[in-house]
Amino acid sequence: MIIPLPIKISQHHLCFLSILWLFLAILSHATQYNIECIREEREALLQFKRGIQEDHCGILSSWGGHEDDGGCCKWRGIICNNLTGHVMAINLGGIEAGNDHHCLEGRVTTSLLKLKHLKYLDLSFNNFLGQPIPNFISSLANLEHLNLSNSGFTGKIPHEFGNLSHLTSLDLSNNKLVVKSLGWLSRLTSLSVVNLSDIDLSEVQDWLQIVTNLPFLEVLKMDSCYLPSTIPSSLSYKNSSSTLRFLSLAYNSFGDPSIFQWLFNSSGVSTHLVHLDLCDNSLPGSIPSGFRKMHSLSYLDLSSNAFEGHIPNYFGDMHSLSHLDLSANNLSGSISSCFKNMQSLSYLDVSGNLLGGQIPEMISSLKHLIHLDLSWNNFHGRVPKTIGKLCSLQFLELSYNNLTGDLTDVIQILSVCSHKSLRFFGLENNHFWGTIPNTIETF
Repeated sequence: MIIPLPIKISQHHLCFLSILWLFLAILSHATQYNIECIREEREALLQFKRGIQEDHCGILSSWGGHEDDGGCCKWRGIICNNLTGHVMAINLGGIEAGNDHHCLEGRVTTSLLKLKHLKYLDLSFNNFLGQPIPNFISSLANLEHLNLSNSGFTGKIPHEFGNLSHLTSLDLSNNKLVVKSLGWLSRLTSLSVVNLSDIDLSEVQDWLQIVTNLPFLEVLKMDSCYLPSTIPSSLSYKNSSSTLRFLSLAYNSFGDPSIFQWLFNSSGVSTHLVHLDLCDNSLPGSIPSGFRKMHSLSYLDLSSNAFEGHIPNYFGDMHSLSHLDLSANNLSGSISSCFKNMQSLSYLDVSGNLLGGQIPEMISSLKHLIHLDLSWNNFHGRVPKTIGKLCSLQFLELSYNNLTGDLTDVIQILSVCSHKSLRFFGLENNHFWGTIPNTIETF
């Protein structure tokens, strides 16, 4: 049976967006509302507005007020330099407006070229009606942050983007773009954040050589890119960026474990990486021993692959790990006692494997655990009493196992401590008996 209760959404998936928004937050604190923007720049923004056919979120409703009210520096989404009045940032991202997509519909006009001091441009989560990414954006020479994600652009990525030498953050994800070469990307040597997720990169054989030679790269997202799986033998591991902290290559169906050659042989990557997502890549064999060197990892997602064998004991030495997802593999054996050493662990999902044995008593040592999913395995025996000592637990899923016991006892176990935080627990398709007690109302 499943007993649903209100549950908080995990914050891990917001990590990448938080990094991108940080620069804007810094800028916004410097804004002074008594600054008037430059007349020519005000007119350029109004020309941009005229290119927008629909404004579903009312983002541009403040644009076009009286000239003596501070001008465009008061308009929503516009940030001016507090000394010169020049427009420094345009933030028209639909997600910022509390909408998930398509706030604005229309075309991007060349009038933005008049904003010669522009450093930040966010047009994400809008609908630009299948138009190509405008070439003129590559002439915004001072641009440092560019986000065109989820905005209905099609066609090629302009190779002139390689001229944006000051760019530190680039997000072109979730557009229907055609890419046969990333040569332009190799010229953007100031980049620290790159997101090209959901762009077909299947013809870009040298993708890894290019991104690993970006000297200041810290965040790389290339999910669902159909990336070529074979790593060239000519790849130099010595040149790999030692600044990389966040790497997501999920949903690429590599089917070839050669990606691990780069991960484990590049000392800078293996030593400093904090976030690694390789889910849904059809990676076969045992979980590689190279992970034992990744002492800085706090987030590891290896779910939906074809890993088999036991959960490695060396995970117990990864003391920084707070999020571990091994679900939907073919892992067997029991839950390793190594987990008792993982005191930072807050998220553990091993569902959808071939794990068996009893749920160990030592599970109570994971005192910071918020999310625990053991469902769809072969665990048997009773739910250990120690699981009730997980006072931070919000999500517990034990469904589809061979667990036994009286439901009254199970509820009593969970009421010891975890009822203070628990929002969801699932017990469906086990071998419990009895009825749900009235004490369930205390949760």
